[in-house]
Amino acid sequence: MKKYVSITVICLFFVSMIQGCGLPNQPYVKKDSVAELQPLKVVRYETSDFRTYRTGNMITSIVVSGVILGAIGAGIGYAVHHSISKESDDPTRPDFGRLVMDKFIERSKNEIPNWPNMTVEEKTIKEPLTDNLYAVLEFQVDDIRVELNSSVLMIDTIITMKNKEKNIIWQKGYSYDSIYFNRINTMDALKADNYKLLKNEYAFAADKTVTDFIMHFKNSLSPQKTN
Repeated sequence: MKKYVSITVICLFFVSMIQGCGLPNQPYVKKDSVAELQPLKVVRYETSDFRTYRTGNMITSIVVSGVILGAIGAGIGYAVHHSISKESDDPTRPDFGRLVMDKFIERSKNEIPNWPNMTVEEKTIKEPLTDNLYAVLEFQVDDIRVELNSSVLMIDTIITMKNKEKNIIWQKGYSYDSIYFNRINTMDALKADNYKLLKNEYAFAADKTVTDFIMHFKNSLSPQKTN
């Protein structure tokens, strides 16, 4: 019995680490104006698959695999659950990664002092850029999921700034959780009318995500910064 309890605790910890916890939080390292990073190329990775799941089913998958195969099995169980929880591709569903990138581009030049001029790569990238011509600002939506029992939307997004040598000089992750904003909607409601409500939720979540990124960067420049 103790073995099963231990595995369950490990699995819950494992899940919490994957779903939103442990996101990067590295202040801007130069502590001065960002204007010298011109030109700054803005890129984004392909947005993560949209997933729907029930927490009970997820934990069952992890625990059963963990009982049979140990800690490695718990990881396999989560990977299997992650795969089968993916929704099929739907071109009418909006692209959250694009929303965040566009909103950051719009707001950063007005809200961050001396923000550099930007060039935007319209196509998504699969691998990090390696040339030394540009400093780079990357956007990556790491996970989008709806927990069906609670009707909660959660989205993990990471922004990364690299200098021309491709060293990371700023990185921040933000985990949007609709329950914190009292925005609870069933999956059926989100999908209705060609995702009309989901588009509204995405716009709200993108604004909160970008606000977090901008505040984090500005605090990095402050002599008495907070992270």
